[in-house]
Amino acid sequence: MNFSKLEAIKCPTPFREIKDIEEQFGVRLIVKEDYQTHPVISGNKWRKLKGNLLHMQSQGYEGIISFGGAHSNHLYALAGIRHLLQIPVIMLVRGDGFDPQNETLTYAKDNGVELYFIDRAAYRVKEGGEIASKVISEFPNYLVIPEGGSNQFALAGIQELYVEIKEQVPDYSHLVLSMGTGGTAGALLSYLKNARSQMVVYPALKGDWMEAEIINYAQFFNKSDSQIPNLLTVRSDYHFGGYGKIPSDLLVFIDEIKIKYDLSLDPIYTGKAFYGLMADIKNGMYKPGDILVFIHTGGLRK
Repeated sequence: MNFSKLEAIKCPTPFREIKDIEEQFGVRLIVKEDYQTHPVISGNKWRKLKGNLLHMQSQGYEGIISFGGAHSNHLYALAGIRHLLQIPVIMLVRGDGFDPQNETLTYAKDNGVELYFIDRAAYRVKEGGEIASKVISEFPNYLVIPEGGSNQFALAGIQELYVEIKEQVPDYSHLVLSMGTGGTAGALLSYLKNARSQMVVYPALKGDWMEAEIINYAQFFNKSDSQIPNLLTVRSDYHFGGYGKIPSDLLVFIDEIKIKYDLSLDPIYTGKAFYGLMADIKNGMYKPGDILVFIHTGGLRK
């Protein structure tokens, strides 16, 4: 494995302020453009995979086994890793089979990712499923990375992201981001130290389990901090019907933001989060003087 090729991934990533928000509402809105790490291995997917790759290298693993949905950003990023480093990658994909119209699956297949498709029941138990356990036993020297890439090794890359934000915007009041599995939000939350630093999360999924999941991740990464739950707000009203639901008004909003601010958003995660953020700014949830850092976690396609 030639890890020198990781120089293609650019960190620290830039940030920029959207000026007219402060003019209208007295709130500073700064976008941390973490999608600019790499066209494919972008944002929080790179941040979480970095620590896993370092662990893989140090322990002499030969390949990667992981899990994801058919449109998963995690799968897409791992296909980019497969292309860049020529590391063998096996993905256990939730779905009925290969769809040539699916951009994520096609990119993965074209770049040599080995795809195994499993039904929803088997996917829920992950490593405990018959197909997954068989694959894992056949490749004992492959590192098993969980869905979304969130594990103890992911913390190293998320810590780097947090340090970048602190250096670029030292007086921020709120970190704002979307949520899938909750690992990125939980890892970042574990670094917040006082009431001046708040986190606001806009989940892309329906359900009342998200806050507990983020807190579980945060306490997993930082078990000693009992103040963690007090630093988190979950805004669960902007999922647009749930994961993967993309109504036309969301697409209109994404197009408008692109035209107005030259900011590209994806319709699964960051588009919904930014929609919710803008609505909450307009509705007065954030107060004049607040300094918001919206973390663009990637998810864009080439």
